[in-house]
Amino acid sequence: MKELKTLLFVVIAAAFFIGLFVLSDRFADDIHTEYASLIASPIQEGDSVSTGPVDPEVIQVEKWIENKAQKENTAEFTITAAGDILCQEQQLINAYNEETDSYDFTEAFRYIKQMLAGDDFTAATLKTTMAGIWNGYDSSFNGYTAYMGLYNTPESLAGTLADSGFDLLNTANNHSLDSGAEGVFSTIDNLTAAGISHVGTAKEETDPKSYILTQNGVKIAFTGWTSHTNDMTAGDEYDYAVNSLDDNDRQMINRMCQEVSKLQDENDFVIVMLNFGSADSSEIESDQESVARSLAESGADLILGTGSMAVKPMEIITYVGEDGFQYETPVFYGLGDLISSESYSNYEYEELAVDFSMLLKLHIMRNINGVMMLTSFDVYPTYLDWTDDQVTPIPALEAGNTDHFSSMISEEEQPRLQEGPEKMMEKLVSESGLSYKLESDHFTVNLE
Repeated sequence: MKELKTLLFVVIAAAFFIGLFVLSDRFADDIHTEYASLIASPIQEGDSVSTGPVDPEVIQVEKWIENKAQKENTAEFTITAAGDILCQEQQLINAYNEETDSYDFTEAFRYIKQMLAGDDFTAATLKTTMAGIWNGYDSSFNGYTAYMGLYNTPESLAGTLADSGFDLLNTANNHSLDSGAEGVFSTIDNLTAAGISHVGTAKEETDPKSYILTQNGVKIAFTGWTSHTNDMTAGDEYDYAVNSLDDNDRQMINRMCQEVSKLQDENDFVIVMLNFGSADSSEIESDQESVARSLAESGADLILGTGSMAVKPMEIITYVGEDGFQYETPVFYGLGDLISSESYSNYEYEELAVDFSMLLKLHIMRNINGVMMLTSFDVYPTYLDWTDDQVTPIPALEAGNTDHFSSMISEEEQPRLQEGPEKMMEKLVSESGLSYKLESDHFTVNLE
């Protein structure tokens, strides 16, 4: 009797698994037929790269089945990205209140605050230090510094940035060490106290220099790096403090790529915030392109470049991964200065259009194969407006097409506002082959 029960159990189990196999096979055929037009071939016919021993079409179907079963195809994020935030001489002059002997930067961010409103996660690059009063290289501005390209900014800036909507700042850039290693640590403390996260620098050697944004079970990793620190060093004791490539040293590039690969293994999407390239260039530089390709091939899903005062072109880096599939990594080589004291009227910068920058609304979602990717982005051009009392970025399209900012815009500025946003967009997509569509207050670029 025992043997009969055992035999009966084996027969029933075998029938169950055979039935399950048949149903799965039919389901796969149905899915493949229904979504055949959406399943992209990783390697086109004639490509020299081998796809390996496994049929890539089978892998794609299996990924889709798994994704459909888990019902994860609805994952979607919008992340706002901005360029460099500097605090130079004119900004310190404008923010200072002699009666209270204090600095208030609220007015400087008044008009972009409305553009940052909402639930988006907002990231930018902070290109100054907050080392504390009298702790900078120079104390010309009531104990703070904006001298000879070295910056130490009042701590109140951190609270203003938090109130304006910034959630994360890359603190690894060429000005990270303007106030020495202690300035790096104080900057971290002031941002943390204001509720702003950071990447690219650390107080302790074991502290992470990356940040993981987790929502609905999806993990988006941010990391921050800089190609150089203007020949400033933290000393051997604190050489870990800043994620620096030491002027694009190959060993350091490899270390950065190893970190990106690790982040890719542990997360769904990896964003690299990288300060690189020349400040006075508006073109893609060869060393930038080389570093960006290394990052892409290491698993970076998106590269947000800063460092230039003006907007640079973007491009899509295409490469074939170890699995034989073709991947694409969007690279923004320069987002420009969101705010600074530089002016286009300075003849040295006239061709750079340093008065135009942008806020990017990056739309990231899971594709048909269950992979998170940048599917589109919106560009909100900003214009750095100078008045007698303030230097502030304003919405460029709104200022050029409506009377809302007429009291602030001089007759000389009107032609720039009429032509500037379109020229900036043409510059941005010139190397990518992408097209854009003008909406009421922004441009839209579709990558799908």
